[in-house]
Amino acid sequence: MSDQSTSPVAVQETASTTFSSELSVPSALGPSLQYVQDEVTHSSALSVSTAAVGIGTNSLSNSAYRLEVAGPVNNDSLLSVNSGGNQASINLVNSDGRNWHLGSGGGAGPHNFFLWTDGPERVLTVTSAGDVAVPAGGLSVRGALTVGTSATVTGNASISGNLTVLGNVAVTGTLTADALQVSRLATGIPSVKTALEPATLATLAIDTTTGKLYVV
Repeated sequence: MSDQSTSPVAVQETASTTFSSELSVPSALGPSLQYVQDEVTHSSALSVSTAAVGIGTNSLSNSAYRLEVAGPVNNDSLLSVNSGGNQASINLVNSDGRNWHLGSGGGAGPHNFFLWTDGPERVLTVTSAGDVAVPAGGLSVRGALTVGTSATVTGNASISGNLTVLGNVAVTGTLTADALQVSRLATGIPSVKTALEPATLATLAIDTTTGKLYVV
């Protein structure tokens, strides 16, 4: 009976059972973006350099950008921020160390958009119904402000320009003006004074010649 030696059997692993791929860039990293490729030179959507990252592009529209997302997208979003919770936001910080938070939900309420700083109050909230709330400070408008329904101001509203209201203006406090210009006369207005004089607010009168509103 002869001796039979047993030699190891090589097992060949096929692509269906294993996958190995190395990601790389064509050249050594430098100041220009290069697409990240697999081992058979298929380019991905990601490009990198020593200073920036691109998604969908390997050419920055501004050399100062550190991240740029680009693509042939119409009427849709290029970037999605999904926190998995009830608030999604982006934090912006510059050299003064002040944090600016831009996002939706959370303390601003479901489906609402917000902008606030590190302070205790939000600077700006836009609700899903289209209402704009400025809870702290004043609202400063330089130009023309057009209100389609009603405007309610609690605090200060500083307008350098024109205020056009197609509806109602509700003022909590005191309305001070040299003159208010109106485009339509109201009925039932008593006699008109020729000048704006200090008086207790009781009734208003419109000068039918000038269209100015006076305190009577």
